[in-house]
Amino acid sequence: AKSSDYVVPSRVQAKSSDYVAPFRWEWWDNSKFQQYPEEISTLIETHYTAYRERGGPPSFTIPPIVRVADNVPQPYTIDLVQFQQIHPRTGYQRRMRRSPV
Repeated sequence: AKSSDYVVPSRVQAKSSDYVAPFRWEWWDNSKFQQYPEEISTLIETHYTAYRERGGPPSFTIPPIVRVADNVPQPYTIDLVQFQQIHPRTGYQRRMRRSPV
């Protein structure tokens, strides 16, 4: 799967923000890291900054993203301590990483 394998619903996309996160978040697809869509990466970075700098929650659930392979929106829990993406129904975990832009 590639970052293009995920589609962010329009209601999640920023309406008029020029903010560009200084880091990109990526998930492990069992062979290499893939980028999250920009809106989701920015959301993860915002939560990560709040967690590290202000004691925000160590995990949160991202809005459902549609995986093109099966066209089914999937929400995922993001664990900011272990750097893992967790499917809330199955518990399946994938590694994540934070990379400078």
